[in-house]
Amino acid sequence: SKGVKAAAADNNGKKKGRRNATGAAGRKRRSRRIAADSKEDAKREEEEKGDKSSSSEVSSPPQKRSKRIPVPREEEYDRRWTQVEVRALLEGVEELGEGQWAEILGAYQDILINRTPSDLRMKYRNLLIKQQR
Repeated sequence: SKGVKAAAADNNGKKKGRRNATGAAGRKRRSRRIAADSKEDAKREEEEKGDKSSSSEVSSPPQKRSKRIPVPREEEYDRRWTQVEVRALLEGVEELGEGQWAEILGAYQDILINRTPSDLRMKYRNLLIKQQR
């Protein structure tokens, strides 16, 4: 039976027990911890679903996701038409015809960079209304 001082001298100052957490054992422990966390999350989600389904209220069907990426408000209001864009739109209508918004957009894509066919249609309609006044 060795004394405490003798045991400490045998270890050369190293602690016995678990290896460094960056080794293989540490990786295994972390992966087990992550798996356990994900199982707990799944259980929590199931319980929440169960709570909702047990209520007497009729729930609405899930909403469909929009395919269009929402434009931040700041950019939405800062999309005024320049004179160059208006000229390109009017030339496009003259060359390709009214209603050919996608073709006009393709023909003048270097000028009408951030515009959609619907933008062209609405701007042209507003120009006609303005002209009739």
